[in-house]
Amino acid sequence: MSEYLLEAPNGGSIANVAYCPCGVTTTSQLLYKEFLNTMFKDSEHCLGRAFFAAKCSVIAGNPTNDTIYGPAVLWTLFGDPALRIKHHVGSGIEENLKPQSPGCRLSAVPNPCDATVRLSFSSSQQAGNCSRVAIYNACGRLIDSRAVRASSFDLRTSSFPAGVYLLRLQAGTHTTTNKLVVHHQAALAR
Repeated sequence: MSEYLLEAPNGGSIANVAYCPCGVTTTSQLLYKEFLNTMFKDSEHCLGRAFFAAKCSVIAGNPTNDTIYGPAVLWTLFGDPALRIKHHVGSGIEENLKPQSPGCRLSAVPNPCDATVRLSFSSSQQAGNCSRVAIYNACGRLIDSRAVRASSFDLRTSSFPAGVYLLRLQAGTHTTTNKLVVHHQAALAR
């Protein structure tokens, strides 16, 4: 599929990462997490170097685990490894952030959070079933969406992978967004 996307005459993509189908999804998640950490936290804008650093990190962190080593070795980058990311990686989320409108406010405390975050909102619209919060990951995938019936509630983030999320509140005719950063303390202790 990755090769097909590169060769597609009507566009496709300029680079793809393909995981080994003989591995388990846990290994793929480790590799992608390290890859994104290298780009987000280490600000490595060269695709090949970020990809290679992720492979090395996962292999070095699991030297005796063959179920991780094999798929990590076979994890493949299709495209030009010298390709550099033109824009700041976080800009995908930041471009979607709109200034808080006077009719609608959304806050997340603490931010960054670990296992739980308190989401609070206020709106000039009538409270009730008209309010909804949606949570998107950095790739734009909807993670959670729920009706909001109170001005604040706790959201458990312990199962969320560490990273940047976009919170979007729809209250009547008003919409506002906010950024949420999830950092797990156990991951930071490593």
